[in-house]
Amino acid sequence: MRAGRVPLEGGWRVYSSGAGIAVRLLHHCFLGLRRGRTTLGVDPVVPKALDGLCADVELGGHPVRVRYRVAAKGCGPRALTLNGHSLTMTREANPYRTAGVTIPMTALREHLGDGVNELVVDLG
Repeated sequence: MRAGRVPLEGGWRVYSSGAGIAVRLLHHCFLGLRRGRTTLGVDPVVPKALDGLCADVELGGHPVRVRYRVAAKGCGPRALTLNGHSLTMTREANPYRTAGVTIPMTALREHLGDGVNELVVDLG
């Protein structure tokens, strides 16, 4: 990592500080966005009262506005659409509620354009 040959985002100081913990809670737990090397996990839990919520984030090196369409349950994405293109999802396992999904980063990058992109998350 020190030589720059291993990509690194953040670090223990960022994620163990108060601000880092808050960012992680917002991104991972509330917005449900988990960036991996080869996949993007999408598993938000959003109350119906926040239907239409938008969050501006960076995904795949591009600015992306994530828009949440929240139905009664507020979890378990039914569909993901990036710039009008449906994304193929793989459902994860969760014994307690409808689980989140993953999509390959290659599929995400395929539909990212210049400027601000829009990812629509339709929740159950």
